Amino acid sequence: MRTHHAVALVAALVSPAVAQSFQMPAHFQAVPLPPVFDTPVDLVFASDGTLFVVEKPGRVRVLDPSGVDQGPLFIDLVAEVNNDWDRGLLSLELSPDWVPDGGESSWVYLLYTVSPVPPLDNGYNTNNKYSFSRLTRYRSVLSGGDIVADAITGVEAP
Repeated sequence: MRTHHAVALVAALVSPAVAQSFQMPAHFQAVPLPPVFDTPVDLVFASDGTLFVVEKPGRVRVLDPSGVDQGPLFIDLVAEVNNDWDRGLLSLELSPDWVPDGGESSWVYLLYTVSPVPPLDNGYNTNNKYSFSRLTRYRSVLSGGDIVADAITGVEAP
């Protein structure tokens, strides 16, 4: 008898009619996202609707306000990031009044765990080497219409 109840419950939960009956609040909008993300851990919206998607292994993707992936990554730190267990690229923050012009309001801050032996994702205290956290900032610039990190200005934040 339990099996029949469980089957009925699962059928009700996955029924297309149930999924279609959901109504979003008027101020929300459904936007399909590209299926290219690898363990997204943070989503940050700029004031113009640009979306930064932080992926735990060490990549940051940018979607334009209509939800289209710009293609080129904002930054790829996979070779430096320690992605073991709860470590990784964990957070992103934009400077106030962010604008991707390479100026004083173009800073993008990243918090991540650094691998003690890049590019390996060593666990804690492997060979007496410890991973550590790093807060860095990069100026954002436009390159061929895409928002990317200016690698020359990447510095550890004070």
